[in-house]
Amino acid sequence: MELSRRGLAIAGLATCLAGAARRARAAAGAGAPITIGIVPSGDFAPAIMAQEKGFFAAQGLASRVTIIPLIGDIPAGLISGSMQIGVTTGPTMLQAVENGLDLVAVSGNSRFSPDIATVSLLVAKDGGIGKPEDLRGKRIGLPGLGSQLDLLFRRWLLLHGVAPKDVVSVELSFPQMGDLLRSHQIDAAVVKEPFVSRALAGGGVVRLADYVREVDPHGLNVFWMATREWAEANRPAVAQFRAGLRQGMDFFLHDPEAHAIEQRVLHSTTTVLPVLDTEITAADLQFEEDVARQFGLIEGRKLDAATLIAG
Repeated sequence: MELSRRGLAIAGLATCLAGAARRARAAAGAGAPITIGIVPSGDFAPAIMAQEKGFFAAQGLASRVTIIPLIGDIPAGLISGSMQIGVTTGPTMLQAVENGLDLVAVSGNSRFSPDIATVSLLVAKDGGIGKPEDLRGKRIGLPGLGSQLDLLFRRWLLLHGVAPKDVVSVELSFPQMGDLLRSHQIDAAVVKEPFVSRALAGGGVVRLADYVREVDPHGLNVFWMATREWAEANRPAVAQFRAGLRQGMDFFLHDPEAHAIEQRVLHSTTTVLPVLDTEITAADLQFEEDVARQFGLIEGRKLDAATLIAG
């Protein structure tokens, strides 16, 4: 299989950024703040809370949080040394590892849940789509080809007897999807909160399925990773990060001030609270690898999931 554009970019990082990484490590003195990379999503609000409310500092971790526009850019930041811990999904990390980047998971962050719908397949209300079989030949908006939500959607299609090749996948951003459904420029869309609630509130759009519930009801949503070299050399910092993150999660879920902080930093507020959890297991990553292999995102040697989690 020809590598995706993201795969080709990742494959060249280890060489072109090696020198930059050495310079970054040399420049960072003992006790220098670590940089934590997030993308602008409510899933990562707990890290913002931990930074803003001093929970990381209280654990002894000097840190700063920086927002990166695209999750696919996080591996480059870790390898270059411009950040030390960053957010990821299973496909992003596993493709990076297959292409030679020595990355490990350092903490969980959020999970899917059979009781809380954070991802839905939406369709136009008058588009004539009422069941999975109606999607054949239709244009489906996706937040990234080869992304976690795309791969789980493909597995859901197969579960309902629809071949992924029988739909037309279109890469779009979440904010576009509601309007494009209403104007019939696309027929269905994989949408994540808070954009699900916004699209439904705008009218002309209905929920066809909370498809993730059917294929991965308790699975990993997003988690945190670092380079193996950094994680092994900074085990106390990894433990401090996890402890501070847990405090941030508790604050985010239970303190009304969290919404104001989220609005100020991310310019949005979470309408459906995710299931937050710092635990991550080899079984979690094994499932992610199985799905990535099923659809050809990774094809090399089988990975040992247990070695991809920092101690």
